[in-house]
Amino acid sequence: MLITEPNKLEDFLKTFDSKCFAFDTETDSLDWFTQNIKGLSLYDGHNSCYIYFTPENWHAIWKLLWGLFLRAKQIIGHNLVFDFKVLKRVSPAKVDSILQQVELIDTMIAEYILNPDNSRGLKYLVYRYMGELRKTWKEMQRFAFDSQEMVDYCQLDSKDSWDLWQFQRPLLVKNQQMQIFNIDCAFIPVQIEMETTGVLVNKSLLAEQETKLDLLKCELEEKMCVALGMDLYYQGELFGGSDLLPPVKFSSPKEVARIVIKKLGIPLKKNPKTGNYSVGNKVIADLLDVHPFFPLYQKYQAVRKLLDAFVKPYWDLIRPDGRIYPSFRHVKSGRCVSYKPNLQQLAKLNNLVPDVNVRSLFIF
Repeated sequence: MLITEPNKLEDFLKTFDSKCFAFDTETDSLDWFTQNIKGLSLYDGHNSCYIYFTPENWHAIWKLLWGLFLRAKQIIGHNLVFDFKVLKRVSPAKVDSILQQVELIDTMIAEYILNPDNSRGLKYLVYRYMGELRKTWKEMQRFAFDSQEMVDYCQLDSKDSWDLWQFQRPLLVKNQQMQIFNIDCAFIPVQIEMETTGVLVNKSLLAEQETKLDLLKCELEEKMCVALGMDLYYQGELFGGSDLLPPVKFSSPKEVARIVIKKLGIPLKKNPKTGNYSVGNKVIADLLDVHPFFPLYQKYQAVRKLLDAFVKPYWDLIRPDGRIYPSFRHVKSGRCVSYKPNLQQLAKLNNLVPDVNVRSLFIF
């Protein structure tokens, strides 16, 4: 059933079980910061509908939906963190109130606990548990959000989440995993809060640290060339100044290993896993007193890691409000880890580069 008018939704909700239901949102993007909600599907085990939002019905429809969500005792969904983040763009205060009083049932988390090595996509799980093939989102992108094809597709998402839970719950009980599942679901509101709050970045300090590391990297490349007795080449810039063109690509372990073996005459062991000669941290640490190149290369590696793994990537992650919004996911060990970026593994202060502290970039 397609619903676009508030009075039709009001009639539908009269026979709908507001205490326990499944829902799913449809958006025009997966990017929480820019996405717009286009539709929402509901299913209570018997009745289903797909609500398509328009500028004309927006306020009246949401008034009815907030009433429904606030009456709920149990809400089922697949990847509820995403769906409630979508709702939070509409009304953060309403979502916070809902999350304080509702029990959340997330079928994606259930599958993670039951089968941590398997895919947890809803379409895959529907086929795995129920033997039914579903169209993919890629196949549906050519249809309008209010088309009959989209209505049928979206209604199935909430129904499939409901039906999937009927298969998963007995398995969790049988495997004595319900307590773990309940703990993980209780963490959902915390995860939503972390992902929608993000962290503020000191952009002026970030720019300062990037410049400092860039200059230090160039300086070390020049010193390494001198230590190796290599000629230095510079390329003039259009508006003055020049850039060093190192004869060795110091960022390449293979090239550095070749220089160490052939030019310095120092034998290296091969990494048994890759078959390449190793110039890892431990190998370089054992060679610091052998030749002046190695202390320079050790510092260069520290600078390059800070620059390429932390400082430079942050620019692409900062949103217009100056904040970075990391995502969180469960891993096989059972931990919840952050990514884009991994704020749980920020670089510690390195004695080799004491003037750069990556952790100081974030304002908590």
